[in-house]
Amino acid sequence: MREDDLKRRIVDRMSVIDAHVKGRTKHGLNDASTAIETLYREVLNMTRGWNLTSANFGQHDFPAVDLHDEGQRIAVQVTATCDTTKIVKTQKAFQDHKLDQAYDKLIFIGIESLKTSSKLELWAEIWSQSKLLNLENLDLQQLEHLDSRLAQSISWHAFVEMSDRHCFDVVMGILDRDAIRHETSQEGDFGAMTTGLMDIKRIVNSGEIPGTRHLAKPLPLYSQKYQDILLEIDESVGRMRSLVQRNTKTTDYLPWKVATKVDLMRHELVNLVNAFCDANNHGRRIRVWSGD
Repeated sequence: MREDDLKRRIVDRMSVIDAHVKGRTKHGLNDASTAIETLYREVLNMTRGWNLTSANFGQHDFPAVDLHDEGQRIAVQVTATCDTTKIVKTQKAFQDHKLDQAYDKLIFIGIESLKTSSKLELWAEIWSQSKLLNLENLDLQQLEHLDSRLAQSISWHAFVEMSDRHCFDVVMGILDRDAIRHETSQEGDFGAMTTGLMDIKRIVNSGEIPGTRHLAKPLPLYSQKYQDILLEIDESVGRMRSLVQRNTKTTDYLPWKVATKVDLMRHELVNLVNAFCDANNHGRRIRVWSGD
């Protein structure tokens, strides 16, 4: 993915998370506050190279500060709403407890924040989403890591259909790709094949493929009959992937006997899945193509 596209997706993901927390907070549901504090800590450590830890560790309700990096002398207050009242109250507690002797800077990060305030002390700052993410100073690998971390924090299951039938159709879409539907004689890249097989395992087990928009639900959330077929898919794909990896370590082709075995495993898997679809009135089918 291009760097600019990755940055746009990171901003989109962060906006979804912020909106989710904002909505729950407005309705008095504060269960997301701890999760957002953990997320912001990881994001800041990732994007700034800090070593922030929870200030409440070992001391419940540590005054004025949620996160701190004692080495960098930085304190962070994570709040749903950063308004003048919150700023004044936090800064007073910060000074009353002499935290200004331990930290040089207090950073406010809020889901809803003022851009600035006349009440802000010289040693305090309000950070926006863009400053939190620090995208312009991250390389491609860091951007990919950040994108993956944000994706894990989004409660996608609250926004999209998650019926067994719908999610199984998503899995079928990943199955119906070259890694399964092409016989070995049509396979041009065994590295791509093993990656494709791993994508199947990911969509089956965790319900997503990192870096893509494909979304189902994790395996344990399916009803028993769907769990049973998905476990069989996972095991079959795992054996196939292991066989291909083991036999292509030193060459870029499969021995004839191994290739024949892999093709047989493909056909057996496709027959198994199609039989399940027939029995459960799923309209979709997959097939293995030999080139004929």
